[in-house]
Amino acid sequence: MLSNQKSILIVGASVRAAMQSAQRAGFSPYGMDLFADQDTQAAGSVQAISPYPEGIISHSKKIPASPWIYTGALENYPRTIAELSRSRPLLGNGPKVLRKVRDPFWLAETCREILPTVPQLALWKDHQSLTDSDWLLKPFHSAAGRMVQSLQTVLEKKERNPSIVKEFKEKKFYLQQRMKGETQSALYFATQGKAVLWGVTQQLSGCKFLNAKEFHYAGSIGPLSLTKEQTQDWQALGDHLVQKANLKGVFGLDAVVNQEGIWPLEVNPRWTASVELYERAYGISAFLNHVHAVNDESVTVPDFKNLTPSSYWAKGILYAKQEIEIKEPLAARLLKHSETTPPWPCLADLPTAGAIIPPGAPILTFFIACPVREQLNQRLKKFAGIYHQFFK
Repeated sequence: MLSNQKSILIVGASVRAAMQSAQRAGFSPYGMDLFADQDTQAAGSVQAISPYPEGIISHSKKIPASPWIYTGALENYPRTIAELSRSRPLLGNGPKVLRKVRDPFWLAETCREILPTVPQLALWKDHQSLTDSDWLLKPFHSAAGRMVQSLQTVLEKKERNPSIVKEFKEKKFYLQQRMKGETQSALYFATQGKAVLWGVTQQLSGCKFLNAKEFHYAGSIGPLSLTKEQTQDWQALGDHLVQKANLKGVFGLDAVVNQEGIWPLEVNPRWTASVELYERAYGISAFLNHVHAVNDESVTVPDFKNLTPSSYWAKGILYAKQEIEIKEPLAARLLKHSETTPPWPCLADLPTAGAIIPPGAPILTFFIACPVREQLNQRLKKFAGIYHQFFK
């Protein structure tokens, strides 16, 4: 059984959280990502890949034979996933599944089979026929909100520079109706033809106090308390997607939630950014459950009713306003500070000494816990201000 093999290769834009989870579950993880941060190195052997993702295949040949999983953004490179899966077993969703769930038109049609609350979609060539400008222009292949723009902003740019529309060819971008409400993300484990719902978190994006650009993913808050109806709807969506696409293992579903219901936006068919919040809240290994799920074995279901008061967690991603050079004293200070809150570090994704962080790039991630969910936003702002001082 794959679940008995202890070596594992983890590949993605950032593999720190998944490697730490694998390490806690008793695995020996190898990693390949863009950063090879300090705390990622502490979790196992990791290599920063450049060029990315082109260098993944050649470097993987230096790593002992083992199963592998991928994390954020690699789902945009199905050919790389297919090629790497020829030489080692993939514990997750392959290109055939990705072609379905990463197609926004397939997702909208599939979700509409069970829910009426699905955002309208259009191609760029049809934008002039839309009755209003309350739409978002989104790339077919992206992650963490990058390259997402409002249609109104794009049309204003078009007036100043008509040639800008060349980058919005319909093969690369589509339009999605912009919904009002709170952006949330559900976490599931697909196993035995069903979805095991682990919970839902609030997604943070474009937070100015974190220096995040508009629409860029900036963190999460949760797990959230759900009504019976919300739980049923999230569960129905997860089950339907698993049955229609044959999803395996951990996956996420992003949606806007308002009084009308849940409005699905996109599927993340892999390890998601919010997984580690559930691990902190529940004390359950997500990695072990993922391995069990892809093998169609039973998955541990969290006891939502017995969450302790400190189980509301938030993570914030601090972005750079200007170029930052991480010198040795600062790198050491960040590592020392992260170790002041055992068993869960208060800081993560710690850049190494000598790293140059360009404007707009993430610097680090920080975590806070609070017994009252409504206070987490204010505490995020407070600690963001504290951590900003580290880089002045």
